[in-house]
Amino acid sequence: MASVTPSATVDGIDPGLMVGAVAQASRPKSEISDAVTSVDTEARISSDGMLQNALAAVVDSSMRMAQPATWQSKAAFSSQPDVVSATSKVDAPSVKFSVQVDQLASPQVTTATMFAPFSTTVGIGNINLSLGEWNSSLSSFTPNPNWPKASVTAGPGDVSVEKLRDRINAAGVGVVANVISDATGTYLLLRSSGSGAQHGFKVSVDTAASAEPTQAAALQSLGFNPVASAEGMKLAQAAQDAELSIDGQAMTSSSNLVQDAVAGVDLTLKAVSDKPVDIKVDTDRASLKSLARDFVSSFNELQQQLEERPRGDSPVRDDAQAVQTNLASIWQSSEHPELKQQFAQLGIRMDDQGALQLDERKLDTALAKLPSEGVNLQAMAQMVSNNSIQTSAQNTVTKPSQATPASQDQGTSPLAKQRLIERYTEASIPENNP
Repeated sequence: MASVTPSATVDGIDPGLMVGAVAQASRPKSEISDAVTSVDTEARISSDGMLQNALAAVVDSSMRMAQPATWQSKAAFSSQPDVVSATSKVDAPSVKFSVQVDQLASPQVTTATMFAPFSTTVGIGNINLSLGEWNSSLSSFTPNPNWPKASVTAGPGDVSVEKLRDRINAAGVGVVANVISDATGTYLLLRSSGSGAQHGFKVSVDTAASAEPTQAAALQSLGFNPVASAEGMKLAQAAQDAELSIDGQAMTSSSNLVQDAVAGVDLTLKAVSDKPVDIKVDTDRASLKSLARDFVSSFNELQQQLEERPRGDSPVRDDAQAVQTNLASIWQSSEHPELKQQFAQLGIRMDDQGALQLDERKLDTALAKLPSEGVNLQAMAQMVSNNSIQTSAQNTVTKPSQATPASQDQGTSPLAKQRLIERYTEASIPENNP
């Protein structure tokens, strides 16, 4: 009796699949049809989703490269980003300057020892807070008219340090409270909600007559007014403006974020500098280099996926094929000599297999000439701007109801072989009606 080895085929079909088909044939026809349809639909949806993602990546990178503004975008660079970091608007002018940081902006912080334990009561009364500016010796205080004097009531009821903290924070008076504890006791910290010299604060206390002496003393310890009394909260940090100079020109800022320090450039001050920090606004070469890499890789990915799917498979494939063909014509025809020349200058060419290659040395040379020598790829936008193509690129998956019937030419995929096997065995296997 003849035998079939594991590597043998019958009419080009794996006999292992034939055995599986025979087993399938013993099931009702409706079950076989439903199972194949379900698997086919799921495979199509998954495949369409991958193809749409690849198409979206190509459309996105192509459209960005086609915009003239892309090649004019700027970025800010700092020689010491841990001291001063910089950001710029994309259309900021190219510029160089130096920044010297002499002082950082800070909020006022005061502390009061509340003794132990955490639940120590602070008495009944009012804590009055006024925001403004102290002079350097803390002998004079000028109220800020934008922050009127406000009061927070301690008690009656729960008069613990914890409850007092919550009431101060809920009042929104421009001062934030916190409580910390260590081996030496429990401390209440008050900090102005903003930095800068005008965000200092003064604290006065009105103790209720019903407060016990120890409670009254605890409440009085929360005052901060060095002019009137040395008792009360201790100054841990004074409210102060940032002091800096740009190219030798001194300036101050209430915040460590200095907006439009130079037209279109924002600075973030992080530390006092022992020497000037160089800031430069120039072409954003890193982003442009990344964009060129994305374009090349996304084009090659789309082409690879198209090669793995038969023609006429779905509308998504048709749109993807249109984009791939349009873009490939830049290198494969003589219709777009300007685009081909522009890409050659950027170091992007097509090899004999139709895949894009990137010469990063040429790209670096081209980017170094920006913006004096521009890049014009606007004509490429029309190649990917078809409405149906844009719709496919924006979708993430194809709905089952939108999937089209598979072509008769199914290649050599497992599903195609399964259908061939069913046709091959159908005449010899009787129907098993339910």
